[in-house]
Amino acid sequence: MWLNQTGLTSNVFYKIAFSDDNNGWAVGERGTILHTTNGGNNWQDQSLLGNDFKGVACSDSNHAWVTGNNCIYGTTNGGSSWNILPGGLVSGNAATFIDSNYGWVVGSGVLHTTNGGASWLSQLSGTAFYGVAFTDRNHGWVVGYNGVILHTTDEGNTWTAQTSGTTASLTDVAFTDTSNGWACCEDLPGTILHTTNGGNTWFSQTNLNTRAPTGISFTDNLHGWAVTVPDIIAHTIDGGTTWTSQYINVCTGFKGVATSRNSVWVVGTFGTILRTQNTLTDVSENSYQLPTELHLQQNYPNPFNSKTEISYSLPTSGKVNLTVFDLMGRKVTTLVNEFQTPNQCRVSFDGSGLATGVYFYRLNVNGISESKKMMLIK
Repeated sequence: MWLNQTGLTSNVFYKIAFSDDNNGWAVGERGTILHTTNGGNNWQDQSLLGNDFKGVACSDSNHAWVTGNNCIYGTTNGGSSWNILPGGLVSGNAATFIDSNYGWVVGSGVLHTTNGGASWLSQLSGTAFYGVAFTDRNHGWVVGYNGVILHTTDEGNTWTAQTSGTTASLTDVAFTDTSNGWACCEDLPGTILHTTNGGNTWFSQTNLNTRAPTGISFTDNLHGWAVTVPDIIAHTIDGGTTWTSQYINVCTGFKGVATSRNSVWVVGTFGTILRTQNTLTDVSENSYQLPTELHLQQNYPNPFNSKTEISYSLPTSGKVNLTVFDLMGRKVTTLVNEFQTPNQCRVSFDGSGLATGVYFYRLNVNGISESKKMMLIK
């Protein structure tokens, strides 16, 4: 059974990490950081206002790191205090630490530290990286834009390109040892790549029913989990040869997944944190809580070609109006204009009859408005 473990925020969570069954952190937009010491039964708000945090790593119950726009923060006391660390990337998308000293952060490059983040060495630059995995101090992989996969066997001092077989962005990567690894491919249908020889060759295992995989985690060479935008959590017990997909409609997109010996956690939009036991049979439908505050999500995909989806959380009943405008402020179309009850809502927008350009969409509920912009590219 999947249990929704938080009603503290409706912000998007991007990543989650656990050092063991009890101690973990979830991070997301608007500086959101939540911390648990009891497997998610209770969460403590440790948020830092400002940046969207896209990456998180923890090596034990005291040491954790979060990454965002041009910043890296670290804690050595379980999050009681967070210190900004030198060397932040333009965009820190992911992080991994193999102990309290050795770690890597990826974004618009790769940074490496050997002292817990007190200082950082730039190892790569000029490419957008979205995922990183290290099995020990020497062996690691980074994945990113245009299907790039790079591999190191010397702590990141040198990197070797590997052939992914795709030009689609790779959003996450997981390795259980120096041979066995998996990577999420953002093309549609959503593909998971697998290697059994350290990345010398990669092959496609599956497509997740036209969904784009965003996160992946394995506990050993057989048992793994993957999540997608918008609504699939997939589970394998044979190393990815076959996947069992669950359609769980609690948010508009799952963003990250973490596993420990006994538990699995999934995060996504609308402040979603789900947990289940890391077993072979406990994969039934989840329960969840209704939204606690009004929140308009960024449309997905964005930029988009003709079609996109706009999502919002509605904590109270009321008259809802969702309207699209062009750059001059002229109304293009009204997507919603009706009374709605509390829910997590998703609306499709078809811009096939419109010209390339910037458009705005505005949500108005009981006189309260939120707006965002989107880019149509043909």
